[in-house]
Amino acid sequence: VTVAPSTQAVVVDREVDRIRSLLEECSRFKMNRNERLWSDRNLGHMFDDAVRGHLRLFEPQGGGSGRNRKVQFYHYRIQELLAADAWNRSDFTTEAATMQMVQNEALAT
Repeated sequence: VTVAPSTQAVVVDREVDRIRSLLEECSRFKMNRNERLWSDRNLGHMFDDAVRGHLRLFEPQGGGSGRNRKVQFYHYRIQELLAADAWNRSDFTTEAATMQMVQNEALAT
């Protein structure tokens, strides 16, 4: 699967960084929402290859057809690792995260 617009090393490296950043931020978001399944909205142009099993990082999940299909990482820890990397690079402090959780209505009940 080719995801970079050219095979020049600098272009490929830039695309790898872009994809990793996308996966990290989306993983952090999904971990916060306790979600494991990814849709085309999350993966963009990589979704079709992920559903077909062409990306070793993902595996198709459940039934569904068309855009209702979902995928997940082949191992749960990958999403957790990517989310942790995104968290470490963010400026979000533990105090800010705690305040956000305390203000969450779902945790108040």
